[in-house]
Amino acid sequence: MKQVEKWKVVCTGNIESGFPKEDVVNNLKILLQISNNQAEALISGISTVVKKDLNQAKASQYASALKKAGVQIRIEGMPLVLESDFDSLSLVPIEDEVTDASLVESGIDSSSSVGAQQDRDIDRDGYEKDSIWELVTAKQIGLALLSLFILMSFFVWGGNGYQKIGSSSEAIAQYSAFKEMQSHPTPDLGHLRGLLEKGHYSKVESILSELHNNVSDDISWEIPFRQTVYDMSLEENIRLGVLNKWVKSTHSAYAYMVRGAYYTEAGYNARGAKYKSHTTPEQFSLYAKLHRKAHQNLLKAKSIDNSLLPLYSLLIITAKSSGSSIQKKVYLDEAIAINPKGYHYRYAYITHLKPRWGGSWSAMQHFVDETKPYFENNPRLWLLQGYVAADKGDIAAGKRSYDNCISFLSEALQYGRQSVWLYDRAYCLSRKMDFEKSLKDVNMSLEMDGDKKEAKELKRYLDSKV
Repeated sequence: MKQVEKWKVVCTGNIESGFPKEDVVNNLKILLQISNNQAEALISGISTVVKKDLNQAKASQYASALKKAGVQIRIEGMPLVLESDFDSLSLVPIEDEVTDASLVESGIDSSSSVGAQQDRDIDRDGYEKDSIWELVTAKQIGLALLSLFILMSFFVWGGNGYQKIGSSSEAIAQYSAFKEMQSHPTPDLGHLRGLLEKGHYSKVESILSELHNNVSDDISWEIPFRQTVYDMSLEENIRLGVLNKWVKSTHSAYAYMVRGAYYTEAGYNARGAKYKSHTTPEQFSLYAKLHRKAHQNLLKAKSIDNSLLPLYSLLIITAKSSGSSIQKKVYLDEAIAINPKGYHYRYAYITHLKPRWGGSWSAMQHFVDETKPYFENNPRLWLLQGYVAADKGDIAAGKRSYDNCISFLSEALQYGRQSVWLYDRAYCLSRKMDFEKSLKDVNMSLEMDGDKKEAKELKRYLDSKV
């Protein structure tokens, strides 16, 4: 037995001089992964124990990170306790602390849950303003041993498994192919909207037909065609009433396809991006109803012209809600027969093979193996090999196991750059306070997708740290 001095980190409830409140709230939201209301509660003038039962070095590490976020912090000693050698191994978080897993070496947070990639807003409402002791249980002892194993792994196997972006010839060719796709111009959306509102439907269909012909000749035009259809499907860009008049006037495949894309996106908006447990039955019902409408429009477009490549990713996406989940494979095979070089219909297919949608990682890998003969036709297909590891990384991030997230996403990124993977790894790196690597990743993500709001917010935070 030995005497051990423990320390706790206390947020005074006040903001450091020179920090705007809005910036402090945003910093706390990112650093602690909490809601806006919870962040504001931490600077409401009431003292809150953020972390306790720490050695002095670890307490100083917590305090330093929080001070950089703009919060006034103090470190307080706790009463000396007698501790056995085994007790000193425990890394179990106190249940009612404001636990920041990004500052815990093990990256484990036993209160977190697994969810979809689009939503990491874990519900942390109702935490106590001060900490209490709790009894050590068998479950906690098991978690302590697991934490010890993870710490040992950090030293034996090299930490969080971070690797630089893949530099193989295939990975480089994949990114070059993406840049070529990105360089192709897309039609001006305002011009398209104006033509539709004036009823100049033949001109709109001529523009879309040119994109379609470009894709048939050169698969690098796949992104401009798909992006144009997507942009036309957004309510804030073109109203449903305008699309309805277009369909009624021409009954063309293009009109039905864009309206099908509209209902697809409207379905996603109706469902929202929260976990299933945070989504109402009414949201699910409207989501399914809109995707059935989408599927009907897409099938009508396909019956008129089955060679339009964007149709097939949309059909695969909406198949489940239309009661024809088995049709996904049929649509995939039809798309391959029309243009075997396509990437986006394969992306839609592998996404719906994820375990969260009733598939499995083995099914995803089997699909990738089946696709390998086509890799030489389109360098972008090389990226598919990273999707299993990326999904594992996404789940690890949902569990706040940031080391595992970084490791899995590093594995995925060996097959080339993908904007979401880069952002997700940047996020996990920031939670581990590896700000320089995080900033590099988020910059690369924004190079690929400059409109991603979350990436822009993370970059602003990281710029203040590096």
